[in-house]
Amino acid sequence: MNNFFSIIGHSFSSSSTSTVLKSYNYLNPPQIINIIAIEAPKYGQGRYTSDQICYILQTCFTAYSAAKILANITYKLNNRQSANTSLKTHIHTGWFGCGAYGGNRTIMIILQILAAKMAGIDKLIFHTVTDNCQQEKDTADAYLKNIFDSDQNQLSTDEVIEKIFTEKFQWGHSDGT
Repeated sequence: MNNFFSIIGHSFSSSSTSTVLKSYNYLNPPQIINIIAIEAPKYGQGRYTSDQICYILQTCFTAYSAAKILANITYKLNNRQSANTSLKTHIHTGWFGCGAYGGNRTIMIILQILAAKMAGIDKLIFHTVTDNCQQEKDTADAYLKNIFDSDQNQLSTDEVIEKIFTEKFQWGHSDGT
């Protein structure tokens, strides 16, 4: 049984060793995995600024791009593959700052999807500890479709950030995790 739900956030530091040991899944066969550790923007208030939106997008893009590059380099070195061989890169992610820091779930999904597309990530796998993320996912999908379907020209990153900024996404409140 996976006890992951009992050790998220601050409760991890007070979890027993046995709880932590019961919460992982052993991968067999082993896989190349890069852990991305990013600290999200903290405790914002009101409307997201364009600088905050830019920071989140740049941070995710940089991390996702690095994971793709490192996985391919490691794979090629370990398996003596040609430079033309490329792995599919999957990023497992989650709410990124929407718990303890009070981030907005919808904008975080939007920015992570954009960053993954920009970095050439093959699959973005979104994990939550609850099942109530469908509304945010549907809103993000519709929003991204609207941005790119309504504009026939290729948008610059600055134009995309400006379009997101004009939506007036609001910060939430910390959930205490």
